[in-house]
Amino acid sequence: MKLKAKRLPAKKLSEAPGRDQLEAYAGRKGMSLEMAEKWLAPNLEG
Repeated sequence: MKLKAKRLPAKKLSEAPGRDQLEAYAGRKGMSLEMAEKWLAPNLEG
């Protein structure tokens, strides 16, 4: 029996508590805030 994977929709970052999550993400990944914004642009509203 073959199982099928279900894809979950990605949430927009604006649904998160705020910009602090973007800053935390950039810190965890060791990148600048500007670079994190560039990489996550498709998920950012505004």
